Amino acid sequence: MDGRYWGRTCNGRQLLTDQQIREVMLARRVDTERFESRLRSIAGNLDPVPASDRKNGHLYLLAEPAAGPVAAPVLRCLDAVTLQRVIGIEPDHDPPLLQRSATHRAHPDGRLLTAGVRKNTSGSGLSIAEDDLVWLLVTDAGAVELACGAGTTAQRTKFLFTGPEFEQVVNPPWVVEFVTSFCLLVAHLGEQHLAYTGPWRLGLLIDRLAGIRATDAIEDFEFGLDLEGFPSPEYLETAPCSFAELRHSSAEVAGRLAERLLRGLGVSESHLPYERSTC
Repeated sequence: MDGRYWGRTCNGRQLLTDQQIREVMLARRVDTERFESRLRSIAGNLDPVPASDRKNGHLYLLAEPAAGPVAAPVLRCLDAVTLQRVIGIEPDHDPPLLQRSATHRAHPDGRLLTAGVRKNTSGSGLSIAEDDLVWLLVTDAGAVELACGAGTTAQRTKFLFTGPEFEQVVNPPWVVEFVTSFCLLVAHLGEQHLAYTGPWRLGLLIDRLAGIRATDAIEDFEFGLDLEGFPSPEYLETAPCSFAELRHSSAEVAGRLAERLLRGLGVSESHLPYERSTC
């Protein structure tokens, strides 16, 4: 290489000035910040559980076509049968499975499918099972947003003398499996309902993580596995990916999104690279 930067314009290949390079880098940074802001906004705009009422850390996912908004035929693009066909039936996990979302609800921005929420028997308000909560929205612009109430969950410790009877933990295999399922769904929606097979941008956010350990710390205690809690209050990661990666290497994409989380929990070598489980 000659140490110079080239760009493509309407007039063909063109040498970029230092100022043009700075503008490109600034634009990319601003674009990333805006995407992260939209990912964070899912907690307030989509999640039905007010922050003050949450016992768990919640998990949020966002997928957007990298080319910009696309027209989405949202009326028939999402249902429980489609989820089970696209994702498959996996062995049970304690936290929720994405393909169990089965209840349609009205939403002003697109097609919403939910699990873990039902009307109270009294007829006033909603009854929410936080551990089973999944709200999945395909927007009119072709974005896919997800809020899940099981980013962290309370699990019973096997050895009561080591601490409290229950401990909030992160389940690493479930996180990667859940994100893998999300990637498969995004690929299906893009190809079958959005007429879009271009690149995507994905983001993963989990909150209330400070001091939270992986389930490995409880399950493997008898073998002397000493794991510390996550060092930050939240985890956020974004990743660009192609349609082909979403369709054929979904577990690898999920691994990229969750890698730093597992590293911060001290369990990346135990759970990555990830291979999907089968019945």
